[in-house]
Order: sequence, then C-alpha cells, then structure tokens
Amino acid sequence: MKTKQNRLIKGFSLVEMMVVVAVMGFVMGSIYTAMIHFRNQSGMEQLRMRQSQETRFLMSTFATEFRNAGAVLSIASSKGMLGKNSYFTGILPLNNADYPDGVILATGDPTMVFKLKEPASGSATTFMVTTKVQNPVWNQNDMAILLGERGFCIYRVNSGTATSIEVASPPVYYSGMLNTPLHYIDKAFVLMGSNGFNETYPADAPLIRLSGFSIYLIKESYDSRQRRTVRQLFRVTDTKGIPDVFNNETVEKSLVAENIYDMQIVYHSFTGNRLENQTDYFTRTPPNQSDDYLQLLADMNSKAFKEVTIFVVTISDELPSKGITSILRTRIQPFADLLDPYLISGRKMSVRQFSFKIAPKNFGLVVI
Repeated sequence: MKTKQNRLIKGFSLVEMMVVVAVMGFVMGSIYTAMIHFRNQSGMEQLRMRQSQETRFLMSTFATEFRNAGAVLSIASSKGMLGKNSYFTGILPLNNADYPDGVILATGDPTMVFKLKEPASGSATTFMVTTKVQNPVWNQNDMAILLGERGFCIYRVNSGTATSIEVASPPVYYSGMLNTPLHYIDKAFVLMGSNGFNETYPADAPLIRLSGFSIYLIKESYDSRQRRTVRQLFRVTDTKGIPDVFNNETVEKSLVAENIYDMQIVYHSFTGNRLENQTDYFTRTPPNQSDDYLQLLADMNSKAFKEVTIFVVTISDELPSKGITSILRTRIQPFADLLDPYLISGRKMSVRQFSFKIAPKNFGLVVI
C-alpha cells in the first residue's frame, strides 16, 4: 500500500523539468521576437507614411505658395512703378553653401497696391502713400511689403488708410537678415550692399499688402538617438527682426518635413520665350557665382524666368539603431548641384527621391 502511494505522489524528473523550461523559453522567445518584428514593421510603415505625407505637402501646399509668389510683385515692382528693377519679385532664392537650399516666398494682394508719396527709411513706422484702388481697408496684423532698388522690408500693419500706413517695429523680415549666422545668404543684401531696414526707399516705391509670406529654411543638427545628422525643413512667417531664428524661442517655426536629406531649387529662364534658349540657375556654390545670381534676378524682372524645378531626397531609419553597427552606403542619383551621389549611414534607410516643376503665375504678363 505504501509503495502505491509513493508512486501516486511522484513528481516530474529534473530532465522533464528542463525540457519543459526549454520548450517554454523557445515559445516565449518566439513570441518576443515576433512582437519586436511587428513593432519594427509598424514603426517602419509609420515612417514611410510620414515620408509620403511630407512628399504630398511639398507637392501641394509648398508648390502652391511657390506658384502664387510673384503674381503681383513681379508686375508692381518692375520699372513701370519703381523706375528701376527691384531685387525681389516675390521669389528670392537663398544660397546655402553648407546645407540644402532655402527660399523666401511672398504673394501680393492685387487689390492693395500702393506707392510711397515721399521717400522714407525702412526703419520708419509711418508711411505716406498713394493708392490705385478705392476705399482700401487695412486690418490689424495684415502684412505689407515695401520694395526698393536694393532691398525690401516686410511689416506687420497696426492700422492704415488710403493715405497713410502705420506699421510695427521691428519688421517681420528685412532684406539681408539671413546673411548670418544661419548659413543662408540673402543675396539682395550681399550683392547690393543693403540690408533693407536702413535702406532709403524713393517716392513711388511699391508698398503692397501680402496675402502670403513664408521663409523655408533647412536646419541641420546631430540626433543622438538616431546617431546621425538629420535635416529638417521649417517654415517661418515672422522672424521678429532676429537673424538667428533657429536658436531663438520667440520666433515661431512650423516643422514641414523632418526626413529631408537634400532639397535643391533650379530656376529656368527662357530668353525670348524660346525653349532652345533655356538657362538653368542653381542656388548653391559651386557652380553658382555672383554674376549668375545677378543674371537670375534680371531674368526675373524681365519675365524671362518661367519655371522652377524642386529636387528632394527624403530619408528615414528603417531599423532601430541600437545594436546596428554595419555601415550601409545607399546610392542615389545625383541631381542639380548635389556633388556626393551617396547617402552614408550606420543603419538601413528608406530613401525617396523625386522632383516636380512649378510655373509661377503671371511672370509672362506685360509690365505695367
């Protein structure tokens, strides 16, 4: 009887326990591996979706701003009103020798075109004006641009009538402010020796209400989590008179794209409206030089500038960087003035390269 009871209470042997633990470990390990895999897959899909969203934004909203910029300014700032060519027509390429290109875009309101009644400094807060429209209405916080022969200022309006406009100081932006320390160059300042803010604007200089104003800049920084240099595209609508907009918290910046590797802007001019007479201008150096930039500005004023091509490369990490030590070289096709045809990374990357063309409005209209 005792032997039978001993047989009933007999447990698992050590070998059986080890087998069970091994099987359970294998099962749990498989489950954990599957969870990590699906988590990585989900993360990669989210990154790819974000890349697609950023691409759609650049090809829609950004392209629309580019298309509208200069619609009024390209006419109002011409010799017909100013007497001389202005060096800003609503589209100002920013030359960055260190990072990808940037651009300033301003769209004028055709119902609110004014001229200075008398010469004035860009630092003034009151401008006496004449207007070409009846019963103009200025609202507080409207934006206005004052165009000169060598520079320009953009202001936030406090109040205004048909004969005078009160603006806030400092300006939202003035020509030359991006010269330093952002590594972007406002060539209207560099080439013409004026910073806009201290420029004296002559009588009949155009002062126009803006329906849109944006500065697109790319910031480069090192991301310790991703263990690589990242570039982000920001949109700034008010610099508040501060040159270093990236390192000042009072300047509002909206993040447009966080997966930018490079963005190049190429401007196309067609002399005499003939396709065979095409000239392409890049906005970085080399190969762009001062003479090339001056010629581009001249082509903008003479309406020879008809089209722009935006080249973009976006990247994002496909795998978490922890534990990944292999160096991968992902080849991309060189474009515009991109000299290095490779992306060098310490992990697997998702790379997208695309380009799209934009034809700004009204650049072919007759000068008034």
